[in-house]
Amino acid sequence: MSAKLTEAKKSYYGQLDRKARYITHKLAEGEFVSLSLLESVEDLYISAHSQEFYQEFFRVRYHTPISSDLEFLIARVLHHYSVLGDLDWAVYLRCQKGKTALDIRIEHNGKTLAIIEIKAMAGWIQPFFSSERAMKDMAKLQDGKSDFNPDDLIKRVKDQFRKYYETYGITPGQVFVLLPSLALVHRKKFARTRW
Repeated sequence: MSAKLTEAKKSYYGQLDRKARYITHKLAEGEFVSLSLLESVEDLYISAHSQEFYQEFFRVRYHTPISSDLEFLIARVLHHYSVLGDLDWAVYLRCQKGKTALDIRIEHNGKTLAIIEIKAMAGWIQPFFSSERAMKDMAKLQDGKSDFNPDDLIKRVKDQFRKYYETYGITPGQVFVLLPSLALVHRKKFARTRW
């Protein structure tokens, strides 16, 4: 049984890698790949739902998080792009250094070129991306309706990024955040219409 599960998992990651190669070749040909990446995110979300097991006496609302699969896909795109372009990048996925556990780090000749943080679902970090969300959460805190302080969250995220700058000797312009969907960050009822 475990051998079959292992093979199924290898096959799944092989599929992700094939998708990464496809996206890489489009990118290398000068095509825009944003739509392909977003379609891949959508595919990951759809595949994460377990609705096909919904039966009369078995109810399920569970879906597996897609963050690690999306991180793998992006890291493999970067790897294949480096190989195609003879860039000699080392792409590190979830490799810890100096008590920093970041998503993706790109290195060349021992020097960090970039760090990419991927937030497949930004619901838990809304105040960092939306000032309106932060103000709403602060009002709830001040009214005693919540014990969540958005300023504490924002400070933790900024401190995390500062740790990246110090640990890897990089500047803020070398840290990127990939957020495929703003749906859980900026609510429709908020007034802001542009980013």
